[in-house]
Amino acid sequence: MWKMHIPQRIKVFLWRVLRGVLPTRMRLQDKGVQCTDSCPFCETNYENDWHVFIGCDEAKIVWISAGRWHLVQNAAAVAASLAD
Repeated sequence: MWKMHIPQRIKVFLWRVLRGVLPTRMRLQDKGVQCTDSCPFCETNYENDWHVFIGCDEAKIVWISAGRWHLVQNAAAVAASLAD
């Protein structure tokens, strides 16, 4: 990943995603930070990595706008089948 020809900040972001260290509200609460655990956009679900990138309707709108929802939807289906 570090040898990819993409901006350094994207590499660091991807590294944080893969390591599971993004500061989602659920993760912040696990670390003792006093905050709500609900998503600031939809306020209906817990804000975790999955919800931020796939589960939230606002995330879906972003993926659709970028023309990539079909790729994300397929990857989510594969991930869900692996979890079962």
